[in-house]
Amino acid sequence: MQNIVRTVVKSWVNKKGLEMPRTTITICAHGQIDTPRVLEIWKSIIEGAGFQQKLIKGEPCWSKGDGVLMLQRNFTIAFGEREIVLEGWMGDALLGESDLTGVNGWMQKKKMKGLLSQAEGAIRSIV
Repeated sequence: MQNIVRTVVKSWVNKKGLEMPRTTITICAHGQIDTPRVLEIWKSIIEGAGFQQKLIKGEPCWSKGDGVLMLQRNFTIAFGEREIVLEGWMGDALLGESDLTGVNGWMQKKKMKGLLSQAEGAIRSIV
């Protein structure tokens, strides 16, 4: 994968100019962020759950599913000067993107929220 480290943006906008809904966790760092260490933790949790690095609509992320036969589940991590942003969302060929709330795909969303929470705890412990 080319550059899996992306910088924080306010929100992602689709081709129609609409904001894409995502579940977002922002972790504020107290000092300089050890990006390689944070990525190591992130990858061990997310890739350990079977997610693979992909480019989705030009955005580097970790993904599972194709969005047609199986709901696409996506995670991404972004680094700011003093913050780390973790995001999770689901993609569906008919419904588009959705955050990790609501009943559509609730079981997968619950698992994804658990992974985000696990990553948040592990990353917070080192920043």
